[in-house]
Amino acid sequence: MAENQINDQLSTERRKIRLTLIIILVVSALLRAFLACFLELTNDEAYYWVYAKFPDWSHFDHPPLVGWLIQLTTFNLDLHHEFFVRMGAVLFGTFNTWLIYLIGGRARNPMTGLYASILYTTSFYCSVVSGTFVMPDTTQTLFWLMTLYFLMRALPDTGLSGKSRNYFLLAGLTIGLAMLSKYHAVVLWAGLLGYIILYNYRWLKTKEFYLSLLITILVFLPVLIWNMHHDWVSFSFHEERIELQKLSFSPSSFGTELGGIFFYHNPVNVIIIIAALAAVWRKKRFMDIQKVRLLLWLSLPLIAGIITISMFRPTLPHWSGPAWLCLIILAAAFLDNAGNSMSRHRFLPRPLFLSLMFFLLVIVLTVGHIRSGWFQTEKLSGDPSLDMTGWIQLQGAFDQTYQQDQEAGRMQKDPVMLSYRWFPAANADFYLAHRLGMKVYVIGKMERMHKYFWINREEGSLKAGSDAYYLTPSNDRHNPDHLFGTCYQYIEPPDSVMFCRGGLVVKKAYIYRLKGLKYNIDFPEKPYDGMDAASIIQGRRD
Repeated sequence: MAENQINDQLSTERRKIRLTLIIILVVSALLRAFLACFLELTNDEAYYWVYAKFPDWSHFDHPPLVGWLIQLTTFNLDLHHEFFVRMGAVLFGTFNTWLIYLIGGRARNPMTGLYASILYTTSFYCSVVSGTFVMPDTTQTLFWLMTLYFLMRALPDTGLSGKSRNYFLLAGLTIGLAMLSKYHAVVLWAGLLGYIILYNYRWLKTKEFYLSLLITILVFLPVLIWNMHHDWVSFSFHEERIELQKLSFSPSSFGTELGGIFFYHNPVNVIIIIAALAAVWRKKRFMDIQKVRLLLWLSLPLIAGIITISMFRPTLPHWSGPAWLCLIILAAAFLDNAGNSMSRHRFLPRPLFLSLMFFLLVIVLTVGHIRSGWFQTEKLSGDPSLDMTGWIQLQGAFDQTYQQDQEAGRMQKDPVMLSYRWFPAANADFYLAHRLGMKVYVIGKMERMHKYFWINREEGSLKAGSDAYYLTPSNDRHNPDHLFGTCYQYIEPPDSVMFCRGGLVVKKAYIYRLKGLKYNIDFPEKPYDGMDAASIIQGRRD
């Protein structure tokens, strides 16, 4: 009788868990879809849209997968709206929430899976950075989680069964796909190798280990070939970002990294994770020890590496983001172990409730500020929300300017748009130029051009006598006379477009007309140091 009651309670709890999970999936998907429609593209997102416009086997900054995803969700750019650009992130974020539930269930039990899905949903990195905004992290988090799922099915198996070996082969595939998203996914191989050497070295004697490694290499091979044909430019770029030339401690970058980690992953969640790690350190048993070891090997090396680099040079908090997915599983198991199954707060214990409230509060305040300027002051310098403000308003003004100029003959037919850096070039490309069929060129040093160096070549030479528009926002204003003064016969004084938010003028856009290019410009095939507008004009004129 007692046994039947226990079984009934377990069955009822499983149904409640499934229902709660469905609610989380639906509500979080709707919230992120709303944000995807409601917010303008960030600088990075507009740039990754350019990956889709000019697809390749790899790019200056990142591997190609995010661009391919945008091509897919926009039907090869036919659907020109922020939602379709971000649709892959919304879909993947929803799938990831379910996937981390499955991983948590395998790590301990379904309640652990439910807690993991809540921690995932309330993480700004998981729900916003990779689950709403379309970034290389969008695809990386998907394949990182899939790798974790496959490895958790494979590595703890000391018997090395056929099923476990098949899961290990699948992990090789998903690691390769994660590396097609961002390079540092290679640390997954470093982590699993460390685990295997210490805890289950028999894997090194199986053919599946080497076949899995071969699969990863084959999947990643297009990126290697692209870099080989482009002087390894992408690897050199990232090497410079993490190279420790001067071992001089930098408190500002170190503090920024730690602060960013706390915010990106939700301070409440980070505290829970720290408590879980402390429990592991004290040898508290709330999960199978082999699974704990695997989670730590797939997370701590990347996190520790990025934090170490931040002590000496600037880093970005999302670089270590995927590694925290493993720690979410650990934290969920810790919470489940600490909970009381008969508690009326069983499905949303107080730490998860606080995490959810903090997440929703920040989302509401941030969106309100971006769209309505809830917290703005007269001094607006350094407000990052300005980068996501005004582009839609600018569309109408620029369309009108373009049409009037063409009707009045003020500009030559088929003018181009010039810029000095990959952003705001990509924003102008998405919101202005692409809709009008205009070509966008970026002329400057390589570290500012990024992918536009190759786009310039693909778009073709600039012809003598042609005209161009140059647009610069007031919060990042660059004078075209300094950049292109030697290139054009005349640069007209700019038109200005004002953007208001909360009753204040928060930003202006200056639209310049550059008249009469003096020389044909044929863009070089390979980048070279010190390349800027003047050197191109002097070195490439006919």
